[in-house]
Amino acid sequence: ELKSELYLIENALAFYANSHAITPPVVLKKDILSKIRNEGSKTTLTTSAPPAAKPSYLLPFLIAGLTALALLIYVVITQQKYDNLETNYNKDRIICDSISSSNSEKQVILASISSPNNKLLQVQPTDKFPETKLVIHHNPEIKTNYIQLDDLPPLAADQSYQLWSLRDGQDPMPLNVFQGDTNIFEVSFIDNTNAYAITIEKSGGSETPDLTNLIGVIPVG
Repeated sequence: ELKSELYLIENALAFYANSHAITPPVVLKKDILSKIRNEGSKTTLTTSAPPAAKPSYLLPFLIAGLTALALLIYVVITQQKYDNLETNYNKDRIICDSISSSNSEKQVILASISSPNNKLLQVQPTDKFPETKLVIHHNPEIKTNYIQLDDLPPLAADQSYQLWSLRDGQDPMPLNVFQGDTNIFEVSFIDNTNAYAITIEKSGGSETPDLTNLIGVIPVG
């Protein structure tokens, strides 16, 4: 709507300028050339009566110029207001899109953990971290896992939490690395997993688990 209004204002300005354009009088060029010749002549000046006052041909141009300047200022101010409105609108749209995306993700999580096929897998904390509390919402029907954090041991600045898949006869498979700053989020679903485990690793995760910092095991059965 603002762009449309600005377009109409610009057209109105162009129409105003065209409709109020002033054509110089035919004698203006002749008078200017005559004045230049008179001022450039080297003849002796003689005392004479002052010339009769002539109508000013510059006044209409001055008025038209001032009018155009005022309209230009109005257009600039209107454009600035439009730019400010557009900037604010874009900021609000980004915020709304972010909220909408977050709500959509929460609806997906809610639908999954509310499914009759969903199972709650409780963590079995180690003696080193007995206060640990978390669950995994395990849905084998649609193959999704959502980990819900309640209480985890604190991390150092150069550490991360890491999830592992434990399967018979195979080495622990490294999965998601996270910092624990989100309460509930999706993690990997691995077929034939007997249990998941969580450890504290160096920042960014590791390919092999640090069993000295094993937080707990979450049996799938």
